[in-house]
Amino acid sequence: MEYGLKNPFRFYDDVSKQNRYFDYVHGNLRTWRLVTDIYHVPTFQIQVDSAITAASDVVVYLVDAADDSEVNITSKFTWDTDLYIETFTSYNYLVYNRSQNLTSNLDEGTYYLKISTTNPSAPPSYLYFYSEVFNVRSITGYTVITYYSDMDIDGIDYTNGAKAQYQNKIIMDNKLFKPKYITEEEGTEDGEGNFLATFKRRVKNYKLLFYAPEYIADAISLIPLHEHISITTEVNESFEEELAVIEDSFVVTGMEWNDGKGFAKITVEFRTGSVIKTNFANNIT
Repeated sequence: MEYGLKNPFRFYDDVSKQNRYFDYVHGNLRTWRLVTDIYHVPTFQIQVDSAITAASDVVVYLVDAADDSEVNITSKFTWDTDLYIETFTSYNYLVYNRSQNLTSNLDEGTYYLKISTTNPSAPPSYLYFYSEVFNVRSITGYTVITYYSDMDIDGIDYTNGAKAQYQNKIIMDNKLFKPKYITEEEGTEDGEGNFLATFKRRVKNYKLLFYAPEYIADAISLIPLHEHISITTEVNESFEEELAVIEDSFVVTGMEWNDGKGFAKITVEFRTGSVIKTNFANNIT
């Protein structure tokens, strides 16, 4: 399955390409869902025709995944702020950056988005894009992975400075393992072969394990290429802990495919909580 930009919230040109319709997907993976809160839909980017430039060219529908009933929610977005067009030479991107709340809340439920754009090749007909299915619910206690880059990666545009920074988010009901504490050191040997440490660093090494379908595995596999990664845990209205991940330390340490069932057991590890000791006696300023 190689259609669409490899953001966590994937879009297709046909609803039958959603993960739930593939023959190799069985059991819980037919109901595996991205998660968002009632104030936003998941962030997304869609490549559209270069003739698509204005709000009048785009309509966003929220579709009930159970019965395909749909509601026009275009008015919930603020055009040219959180939903907008980025222009390129031979095509454009329709982008939702989650930079502010929708103008009215979503009802909890299971949905997908259907987005129509005018068809410049055959007006007044339309072209349609269909998202993966997602759940709208309270995300209290959930874990959120947020990531972006200073460079564009695999077609995902992070470098349009005219708008709020585009950031991908994966929200999941999975808990971090308790951390392991690792000490790293650098130094030299003296004339007698004794190691003299000139630099020591203690880091906390976390592990996160979850099961996910192929389109999420695609997105997860790209995260180590990003310079800006954070993990927010125990999300709720009064407290949340954001763990700033040490650059280059987010590693996918396991991706084991369950043959015949269409999902992977994914393990990621990352480091944070760095404490540094040097050979200077006074390092408090």
